[in-house]
Amino acid sequence: VLRSNPNAKNIKLSLASAYERLGMPDDALQFYSDLIQAAPEDPTLLAGKARILVRAERYKDAKATYELS
Repeated sequence: VLRSNPNAKNIKLSLASAYERLGMPDDALQFYSDLIQAAPEDPTLLAGKARILVRAERYKDAKATYELS
């Protein structure tokens, strides 16, 4: 599905959430980064990325991301 519609926000967001729940933060962060590139001021996306960074104990990156939202 993603191949036929690479800009599908809902699909990417669902995959990011799935990777987060599976304990795969790097994969989740990749999807969030792609989404944020398309909508850099979306506070929901920025907060989601920051949440994953906190769980991955990447506090400096999380703080910087939170400050953008």
